[in-house]
Amino acid sequence: MEDEDGADSLSQRPPRIASLMATKAHPQRELLFKAIHPSDTLEEWMEKGLHRLEEDGEVWLEGFLKLPVAYSGCDKESLLIYAAKTQTQVYPIPLEITEENDGSRPPACRS
Repeated sequence: MEDEDGADSLSQRPPRIASLMATKAHPQRELLFKAIHPSDTLEEWMEKGLHRLEEDGEVWLEGFLKLPVAYSGCDKESLLIYAAKTQTQVYPIPLEITEENDGSRPPACRS
């Protein structure tokens, strides 16, 4: 339909649905999905690692994935990861507590 000026009226057309995701067959679909959605666990986030960013002379670290919903930080404002529910701050460095060579567990792992 045309309005009184002879131009097409935008209000008469249904809006097109835009998508930021690639098609299912696109080879980078999984990477795009992970960039948009947060990781499920902090362990999964730490496994992907950190990368260095620089802007206007400022340098900081960020994770390759978004932090899980319960966490914030590790961005331009703060290096630490903050868990609001427990009000704790964590360095973004994974610590692995494993069994000793003789099969025993360190004191922190004993139940």
